[in-house]
Amino acid sequence: MLTLEPLLHRDTLCVAIRGRISAAAYQSLSQFTDRKYSKSLRCFYIKYTADALKNLYNALSQNDEIRLQGFDDTCALSETSLAKHAVIIPDAYSEKLIRMRYSKSTYDNYLIQFRMFLMYIHPTPPEQVTEKIVHGYLSYLANEKKVSTATQNQAINAIKFYLEQVMEGERRVYYTERPRKEWKLPAILSDDEVKTLFYHTENVKHRAIMFLFYSAGLRMSELLHLRWIDIDQEVGLSSYAPAKEKKTGGQYSHRLLTIILCITKKYTVQATAFLKELEERFTRREV
Repeated sequence: MLTLEPLLHRDTLCVAIRGRISAAAYQSLSQFTDRKYSKSLRCFYIKYTADALKNLYNALSQNDEIRLQGFDDTCALSETSLAKHAVIIPDAYSEKLIRMRYSKSTYDNYLIQFRMFLMYIHPTPPEQVTEKIVHGYLSYLANEKKVSTATQNQAINAIKFYLEQVMEGERRVYYTERPRKEWKLPAILSDDEVKTLFYHTENVKHRAIMFLFYSAGLRMSELLHLRWIDIDQEVGLSSYAPAKEKKTGGQYSHRLLTIILCITKKYTVQATAFLKELEERFTRREV
């Protein structure tokens, strides 16, 4: 069975498709060009209109049993559902995130997680949130929504930020028991396997990128924005500004220095260290 329910995603009212989608249902869903998939919410969704919901219902009902949740028989939002999805995050919450210089990704994640929490506790106002309510929500995420540990931690941090930073309350630790998982030792590459991986790459720029990841411990965003002036070729240090921590950059090997010198001789040196042929930055997907 598939469930169609309201979803407020990035301040846009959408229809979420919940449940296991069969191959036939997925083929029907493919006809909707505006469909999208959210990794964090783990569901497909489309932008809500009554007509769009009717068309989606008719298409999917040909292959699966469909249940409407939060909508009436005319595919309109019920008053209770509409009120629940119209929760407003206090301005003080977003303003505090900005003043404390949280990164853009953290800012967006906190707003998403806190909005979902407010929807869960609706109509209870956030000022009346108790420790019991928070633990109830965390149990709901772990046992009913089956979210990952990372998503649960984001939710905890978003709620704690409101209670401790915005409301200036007492600091607390929130913990929810989870089923024990099987732990496996990670697969570790040997020195020879690492060398083979590096030298299998013939493009000198690509090889330098791999060396920087391995030897300097750069994050993706730091590498994409690395400039030549950030690299001290005499002592083998990079003085980039890390994405989250205000500290000096990392140290890289002298073998990497040799590769960098090859790049400066072979290519026209621009301000940014690694550019493609048309002098464009590499994207995350390309790296």
